[in-house]
Amino acid sequence: RQTGCSLISAPYGENSHLALSTRSYAQVTEIRPNAGAGSAGPPRPSTVIESAAASLAGSGAGVPATAAATAPRARFRRVRVDEEYAGMRLDRFVRLLTVDAPQSLLQRLLRKREIVLSARSLPEEATRAEVRAASLVPSGSRSALQPSRRLELGQYVYLPAHLTSSAPTKGSGEKNMAVSKKDIQEIRKAILYKDNDLIAINKPSGWAVQGGSGIAKSIDDLLPYLVKEGEKPPRIVHRIDKWTSGVLLLARTRQAAQEITKMFKDRQLINKVYWAVVLGKPKPQSGLIKMPLERVRVNNEDKMMQRESLSDGKLTKMAITQYKTLRSAGREYSLLELIPETGRTHQLRAHCLYAIHAPIVGDRKYLGNYHSTTSALESHLPKEDLSNYYLHAKHISLPSPSDPKQRIRIEAPVPPRMKRLLSFLGLDETPKK
Repeated sequence: RQTGCSLISAPYGENSHLALSTRSYAQVTEIRPNAGAGSAGPPRPSTVIESAAASLAGSGAGVPATAAATAPRARFRRVRVDEEYAGMRLDRFVRLLTVDAPQSLLQRLLRKREIVLSARSLPEEATRAEVRAASLVPSGSRSALQPSRRLELGQYVYLPAHLTSSAPTKGSGEKNMAVSKKDIQEIRKAILYKDNDLIAINKPSGWAVQGGSGIAKSIDDLLPYLVKEGEKPPRIVHRIDKWTSGVLLLARTRQAAQEITKMFKDRQLINKVYWAVVLGKPKPQSGLIKMPLERVRVNNEDKMMQRESLSDGKLTKMAITQYKTLRSAGREYSLLELIPETGRTHQLRAHCLYAIHAPIVGDRKYLGNYHSTTSALESHLPKEDLSNYYLHAKHISLPSPSDPKQRIRIEAPVPPRMKRLLSFLGLDETPKK
């Protein structure tokens, strides 16, 4: 790791090991290919709200008036995470419990530590200080409880008692907040594969995988519409960027979610292949990029940058990507096949710019000094087509979660906007051999 990279010649394929980087870290050596080479609303957590006073909140229906009047008022509602909701994001879990509360309020309550996550079950009369003292985020910590934190079985979520919880009703709750009939139809048409373990969809470009503050449309909000009424919504087990289209896997059971998550961590069992339309013609035309990347704040935005070590001297994590040029339009544009061997943020986009100097068309964050080169496309393609980058998760293969001997391969057709660009550039969807 003296230079941060190694350099090995090898044939292109799943076991290729050619290290590439920019001028300051490594050389580039060509790799020669081998010869022949339902409509119901989302279910609420099936847990018991264990605060007696919280159960008396509201109209007090079914409870004697004297009992409702004299019951001690709870400071927090306590909800235990059961098996069905283990692994869910904290903010989504809270939204299922507080369907009337706006997302902005929930975000503010998390920042102010009014929503607490704990491994301990405290009595209903516990004070705010006692609940906060039991938090998994220490009171002296500068970091707040993150909305994206994944819940674990047996943990407890404490909510302010004034946040109301309404019973699930068909078509009510968060489904109506951002989801339209058009969205429902589009997500159902996007299903590529479905069995008892998983669902695979062709995620549209511009749709975030998970919801949150400022996210108008997400796959997370549409999960209940991918199954029949009464069935449990599938679970998100991995992510792709908002503007990346293509194959996205969803687990239908907790066991399948655990198995697929293990496969992604192992990185030897799952093979992912992306297509990208890039500026220029990479030299060499195929290889394996091995470059350390680190998140850096530049001009008030986060970017992944090539960086050998951190300020404290520690080495940054290595990111590895195989690439191959499928077809080129002269020296101006190329269609690349990208196979990530690691899963760093923005890895493919950063590698295309920094390692092979062929940024993805439309990628404003990682275009470098190539901004003016896309202007030639503006007079030939719809304006919305060039609103963002052209990166597509083309296909994925993995063992069946319930039968490891069976391998599943799922392929996603490129979206219409990418088809139009490929056609205009003469880079047909099916590359020449």
